[in-house]
Amino acid sequence: MNDKNILLEARQLAVAIGGHQACNELGFTLRAGERLAILGRNGAGKSTLLSALAGLHAPLSGQVLIAGDDIASLAPREAARRRGWLGQHHGDPFAASVLDSVLTGRHPYLGRWDWEGAGDLAIARAALKSVGLDHLEKRSTHQLSGGEWQRVAIATLLTQSPRVYLLDEPLAHLDLNHQIAVLELFSTKAKSENVATVMVLHDPGLALRYCDRALLMFGEGRCEFGASADILDAPRLSALYGHPLQRLDADGRATFVPL
Repeated sequence: MNDKNILLEARQLAVAIGGHQACNELGFTLRAGERLAILGRNGAGKSTLLSALAGLHAPLSGQVLIAGDDIASLAPREAARRRGWLGQHHGDPFAASVLDSVLTGRHPYLGRWDWEGAGDLAIARAALKSVGLDHLEKRSTHQLSGGEWQRVAIATLLTQSPRVYLLDEPLAHLDLNHQIAVLELFSTKAKSENVATVMVLHDPGLALRYCDRALLMFGEGRCEFGASADILDAPRLSALYGHPLQRLDADGRATFVPL
């Protein structure tokens, strides 16, 4: 019998791209309210693994389950209602308003010939407000900065309202204040709405602060999964990044600095 509290599960998952092994026989579960950070060097396969978890990249073997069902068995509309994916690259060759762009997050809930209603508009506007862009809803997306585009993409994902958020470098292009705001936003959402979040991050200190679980990708298929407090330590992270790191603590929070 499936545990309804488990929103994301990898079973004996093997993922590769271009002959490069991202993970091999990877297994973990993520429950409602939990937050997972994925860390590793460039080229370790973090984005490839995240795409496989989203059902966008076929694994060599194993399964990914979203809310108890194999992601490969779900119709695209149902998959989009259960999991949302934020890729690294955003942009639109066609000009649209910020609000119209964010409203595309409601498409999984609309019939083929349906239009967005007042409820959809309210959800989209609330998402824009949560990322601090409600004052730009009428602006053309072609007039946005890189950081504003990133926040529009996040607002679109929030408008989609999935149960599992898969975020590939969600802090890219963001100023420090917006980085912390995004981390606080998803941390609060995980706890208040019982969703699960998976984030590819580059700062292990932020991963320790904002994520309950961590997945370290060492390359060539070797991974380590566990509670962030247990596995985010200086020796492991030094091995992970190939450079010695030291942990510093201040005001009850930790950061890792290169030596």
